[in-house]
Formats: sequence, C-alpha cells, structure tokens
Amino acid sequence: MRKRSASRSRAPVACASLVWLAAFLQRSPGEVPWFVIRPARAIQGIEVRYSVAGAFGGYVSPVGKPANDGGFRIPLVIEHKPAKSLNVIVYAPGCEFSRFSADLAATRSRSAAFQCEPPRTG
Repeated sequence: MRKRSASRSRAPVACASLVWLAAFLQRSPGEVPWFVIRPARAIQGIEVRYSVAGAFGGYVSPVGKPANDGGFRIPLVIEHKPAKSLNVIVYAPGCEFSRFSADLAATRSRSAAFQCEPPRTG
C-alpha cells in the first residue's frame, strides 16, 4: 500500500481555500463579509439573533449593539470559512417578531430592512 503524503492530502482543502480567498478579494469595492439588518426607522431595544452554517459547521449568536449607521452586522465568515446559509430573528418592543433566511450562495444581497409591524391581536 502506498503512503499518501500529508501535503497531497491537504491539497483539496488548500485549493478550495484559495478559490474562496480569490473570490473574496475580487468582491466589489465597499462589499464586506457581513450581512446587515437595517431598521427602517430608529427603534429602541431591537434585538437580533442569527445562525449561519457552512464548512465550519453551524454558529448561533446574538448581535451586539448596532454600528454607527444603525445597521446590525452579522459576520459571514467563521473560522476563515464563508457561511452558506443565514437565518435571522429580529425583535423590537411593540413589534412582531421578524424572520429572515438566505441561501448566501444563491443571492448576492447582503442586507435586509427591518420594518416594525404592530403585534396582531385576537
């Protein structure tokens, strides 16, 4: 039986990493590896929680405070690997929960608006 060298067995992983890195470096100016949830208006107490999945497995986290522009930024790179899917739940006092999902390989959109819809009654 022939022994495989360590460098040969890592070649597909290194090649895939280089392909992703090349695509990442060729992104449009101003495009960043984030997905941004933008509230349509200033609302106090917005909470954003998300899950992303990719070659790294899965990752779930709340988003901290919004950035200076008011947007909530969700990282799309975990452990130096791109996320392939995204699920988001947004809550604000006096508003319905808002859910959002994206297949990141199928869409180039990297932002979504959050509209506060009053809770349904009855």
